[in-house]
Amino acid sequence: MKVIGAKPAPTPCISGTKLSKLSGDPLADPTKYKSMVRALWYLTLIIPDICYSVNQLYQFLYYPANTHLTGAKRILKYL
Repeated sequence: MKVIGAKPAPTPCISGTKLSKLSGDPLADPTKYKSMVRALWYLTLIIPDICYSVNQLYQFLYYPANTHLTGAKRILKYL
């Protein structure tokens, strides 16, 4: 999972995309995803722009897939 040096994203999520439980392959080790989304949840207190995107990812906290991890990385690129 490499985000350092990545191209910044103009928005926290891609408009028109819809995440679901069945999209993508399940993560083998969801520990990093869980800690990343929980940390982003705390950032919503000071950066309200990411509220919607983080809420979408938080819904899949217990069944994350690679598409959800990609969404979390996009929020990091936005920040």
